[in-house]
Amino acid sequence: MFNNHNLDHAESRPLIEYWHVIRRHKWSIISVTLLCTIVGVLIASSIKPAYMSTSRILVEPDNRNLLSTPNPLENSINIKSFYRAQVELIRSRTLAIEVIEKLRMNSHADFLPEKPNIFQSFFSTNEKGMPAQSKRQGLSKTKDLVANFNSRLEVELEKNSDIVRINYESGDPVFAAKVANAVSQVYIDRVKLSHNESNKETMGWLSENLELARKKLVESEAELQSYQSQAQIGDSDEEAKIRSGKLGSITAELLAARTSRAVAEIRFKQINNIPRSIESYKSLEYVAKNKQVRFASEKLSTAKHKLGDLQERYGNKHPKIISAKAEVKFLKKQYHAEIFRAVDSEKNAYELAVATENEVGRIYDQLQSESLKNKGTRFDLAKLEREVETNRDIYDLLLTRMKETDISQSGGKVNIKVLDHAQVPGAPFKPNRLRIIGIAFMLGLLLSLIVAFSWEFNDKTFKTAENVIEITKLPLLGIFPIIPKKDLLKSSPERLIVDKPRSSIAESINNIRTNLLFSNEEENQVIMVTSAVASEGKTTVSCNIGVSLASLGPTLVIEADTRRPRMRAIVAKNGIKGGVFEYISGRATLSDSVASDPKIKNLYTLPVNVKPAKPIEFLSSRRFADALLVLRKKFKYIVIDTPPVLPVSDAIVLSPIVDGIVMVVCAESTKHAMTKDALNRLSHVNSTMVGAVLTRANPKTFGSYGSNYYYGYGYGYSAY
Repeated sequence: MFNNHNLDHAESRPLIEYWHVIRRHKWSIISVTLLCTIVGVLIASSIKPAYMSTSRILVEPDNRNLLSTPNPLENSINIKSFYRAQVELIRSRTLAIEVIEKLRMNSHADFLPEKPNIFQSFFSTNEKGMPAQSKRQGLSKTKDLVANFNSRLEVELEKNSDIVRINYESGDPVFAAKVANAVSQVYIDRVKLSHNESNKETMGWLSENLELARKKLVESEAELQSYQSQAQIGDSDEEAKIRSGKLGSITAELLAARTSRAVAEIRFKQINNIPRSIESYKSLEYVAKNKQVRFASEKLSTAKHKLGDLQERYGNKHPKIISAKAEVKFLKKQYHAEIFRAVDSEKNAYELAVATENEVGRIYDQLQSESLKNKGTRFDLAKLEREVETNRDIYDLLLTRMKETDISQSGGKVNIKVLDHAQVPGAPFKPNRLRIIGIAFMLGLLLSLIVAFSWEFNDKTFKTAENVIEITKLPLLGIFPIIPKKDLLKSSPERLIVDKPRSSIAESINNIRTNLLFSNEEENQVIMVTSAVASEGKTTVSCNIGVSLASLGPTLVIEADTRRPRMRAIVAKNGIKGGVFEYISGRATLSDSVASDPKIKNLYTLPVNVKPAKPIEFLSSRRFADALLVLRKKFKYIVIDTPPVLPVSDAIVLSPIVDGIVMVVCAESTKHAMTKDALNRLSHVNSTMVGAVLTRANPKTFGSYGSNYYYGYGYGYSAY
């Protein structure tokens, strides 16, 4: 049974197919490419040759700035701006006018309207529709002259160098060199003139402003001296040093007084917070460390030690004991007196520290008050001093720049040197005719290839045997080549195998017959031949298959295409009275309806004599199926020629009662979608597809499709 494969799968196109596409369209590709190349030759030959001459000049700037100090970053930026300015100066309108006037260029051929080339002459017409006559009149407006001049002038700075290239394009090589040299010379002259004028202006400006600066400096110095005399003060720096010294000294003294007062205050508060007793005062650290207290304590300790030694040797009433005790008592009183004296000295120190702090603070406040009082005076003094300093700096700067300008006048602000004078070019730089022709050739080739591939890939018709197998998913039974017109002069397509049995077409039919017989395990007795649409060669294939099968046994060819019958004309000479309709309906016998072929043994034809009113009901009737069963017993093979599948349903209603169906597709005519649609319709009624036959294959071009199925049947036979 027919399997419903996915007929819409993506088509794969191997790389070799691109070569086959080129082979098939080679003459179109060659023609379009040759035409574009000829157009390119005509365009290249019509373009007027242009010559370019180049003058190279070295331009070096003077980096010294008369009114500012050197700055590397600023100098780098200024150099870039300088070269941009030089390029724009060369391309300026005033320089262009000077060169044009110097060389009288308004009457040169470059400044006259160009003669129209062959294309312009062909397409340009006047008001009456006649070819226009050109009038070569020179440009009169200065604006047009400058625009034309600048369009031919090219100024560029060579990369990483100080060299400027001046290129001029002209149809006259001598004139191109002359203009390039003239532009260089005019530029050099203008720069020198500009530099001289600039030096004069600079010296005049410097002299005038230097005198003004001197007067301002003298006036400001006199005003400063007068103010100092009135205020009885010196310079700001001296006053600041004196004031800073006094204020710094008193500030240090005030800080020391406050520190001393703080320490004394802490001790004073500590003394007042403890009981007034010897034991309490002895515990104070600063009392214990007092020199007098320590000295009295040491003497008392020595006396006590001496008393202890005497008591070990003498009694209490011994004179030495009594004397020692009296000494200890005296030293003890002296020790206590020193302690109280040390405590009192701390109180006195606190009072002195407070008085000292107050006095130093008063002096500090007095200095601060005087400083604030003299602030206005100091501000005025500083203002006058700054004015004197500024005027002195301006005067010194202008004087220095004036001396530098006077020294540098012998040189130039811009150093210009002509490295290469423009030479007369030996050959035009454009047009590059070979390049134009090459581009035209490549465009023509590309255009032709695009058209060829677009045409090819949009042409969804069957071209190769592989194409048939890939799209239909059916085995290819064979290829029926196109029939030459000379062979149709003495024969019809349906009888060609009879009239030329040893031709390549006969071999093709026999190959189809062989593949048809071995396509299934069971023999296909009843074979239906159909196609997707009309004029694909199904009737020709049906008749020729019938002729080929007749060599194997009795074969009947039934014409089931009752709408457009053709076989009657072929078998009319046999004198039959009926046809397929008459036989099926019982109006005629089989012998009256079937025509035997006089040249081919075992070949019989059942053509259409009378067209049925309702063909589809006729073919789907029970009578037709029963008649086919009877015919199976009388003939070994039956070939049924049916109408195409898409226009009518005749083939669809017949497909269930046949053993196999052959789908005919026409090479380079039948669309893929049509054939797939026809196969889909047949698959809905469980049709048995045997294979496909590709018809009208041109042997001369079939190889260009890369097909491996067609090798030219009839090897060893004469041409048909």
